[in-house]
Amino acid sequence: MKKATLYTLDVSMIQELNRKKPRGQRSAFVNAAIKARLAGEEEFDLNSVDMKKLATVLMNRIMSKNNWEHTALSLMIMTALEQEWIK
Repeated sequence: MKKATLYTLDVSMIQELNRKKPRGQRSAFVNAAIKARLAGEEEFDLNSVDMKKLATVLMNRIMSKNNWEHTALSLMIMTALEQEWIK
């Protein structure tokens, strides 16, 4: 059973939804998004993360947790960043 309900959304979000989802698919998309959010699911794709940003975050985390003790992982990440092996 379905019911039309009025909610207030950001205009930019509505415009993006209209651009990305054709008419006839928007309600199903919004319904699935709300269901996923209520269920506590968050879609995350590690492949979409910028590798240089990820390496930098990992390096900062290692530095703060280990008080900058050189570990094999920290040396590998630092070398990769300095040599620009990671784009």
